[in-house]
Amino acid sequence: MKKRVGIALFALIAILGSVLYWNAYVNFRFEEISEDRVYKSALIPPEKLESFLIPNNIKTVINLIEPGVQDALNPGDLQHILNEDEAIRQINEKHGTAIHHINIPSGQIPTRATLSRFFEVMDNEDAYPVLIHCYHGTGRAVIYSAIYRLEYEGWENEAARMETRAHPLLVDSALYQSSFAEGEGKGDFLIEYVPRSQPDDTTGQLSE
Repeated sequence: MKKRVGIALFALIAILGSVLYWNAYVNFRFEEISEDRVYKSALIPPEKLESFLIPNNIKTVINLIEPGVQDALNPGDLQHILNEDEAIRQINEKHGTAIHHINIPSGQIPTRATLSRFFEVMDNEDAYPVLIHCYHGTGRAVIYSAIYRLEYEGWENEAARMETRAHPLLVDSALYQSSFAEGEGKGDFLIEYVPRSQPDDTTGQLSE
């Protein structure tokens, strides 16, 4: 009996590991945020971009990599941005498309300046469908995707925060506390966020 349980547990772990590997290194954490309108991902290798952009009719790629910061959370650099820009140029040339590549260098927590640039893109209906990405696809791309839901789809703050991970238990629970948990920078930002349509909106309160 114990042997069978052990085998079943091993199989479950192997399956879970395979799914996580596929999502991170094959799918690059690509996810639909709003049907046919907004997607988010990690940094997709230049040679793989075409297979994500063209089938989803992406018109704008928002790249949140901050080349001026180099640490574990922000390993992206200028070369990543330049490589992506060149890859999109080649895709446009090949397919006759006009995909825009926009770098909005952002830290883990948005500022007034980064949100202003983000809204400038997202307020333009011609920009859609949009792909939002950072380096890992688990931090900046996720918080800006949540902000999109709050600003443009009228989501409640807690609902948007709970969608920052695959399951609410992986956001903020006794089992696990992510960077979107209450008391963490990104978590508190979403808890306290006030959309532009309301008085005392967050954008007006932020520093540059």
